[in-house]
Amino acid sequence: MLDIGCGGGFLSNYLAEAGFTVIGLDAAAESLMIAQRHDATGRACYHLGDAYRLPYADAAFHAACAMDFLEHVDDPGRAVGEAARILQPGGLFFFATFNRNFISWLFGIKGVEWFVKNTPPRLHELSHFIKPAELRAMCEESGLRVNELRGFAPRFNRAFWRLLLTGVVADDFTFQFGRNTVTGYIGMAEKS
Repeated sequence: MLDIGCGGGFLSNYLAEAGFTVIGLDAAAESLMIAQRHDATGRACYHLGDAYRLPYADAAFHAACAMDFLEHVDDPGRAVGEAARILQPGGLFFFATFNRNFISWLFGIKGVEWFVKNTPPRLHELSHFIKPAELRAMCEESGLRVNELRGFAPRFNRAFWRLLLTGVVADDFTFQFGRNTVTGYIGMAEKS
């Protein structure tokens, strides 16, 4: 599996612990050092690279992930195209991103800025959020068929209210999945 834009390795390390062979790719060397330091298995591989020019051969992977990544690049269609290129026929592309609208701006941008301590300035920009139909079209243009698409939103439980009071995202903070894609969505596409 290839974890594109792996950041600090949360997903890559989880996949390695689950027994998958995984490569995490990111453009930030500091993030890769953090990811490697937290790899309890020692089996995750981390590569410095560019999502627009993945340093892998065509059809080299069974699966690729772009989780909380596509809304951080200027040309997400190009990143999706590269992900499709490195997938084998029948390979799976997993993605999660934010929908572009007022509600997601309020929760995904302003809410995070107002309530989460140490949020970097301009972590998210509304212009980079992607409507589900736009991402579906990017996938189709790259030879990927979207098989699954679900919405997600924070679960309004104790951890959520604690976050609002303390500004700290605790380990028990979770999201819930459903049909409503207003704030964000997660999905899976298959390469033809």
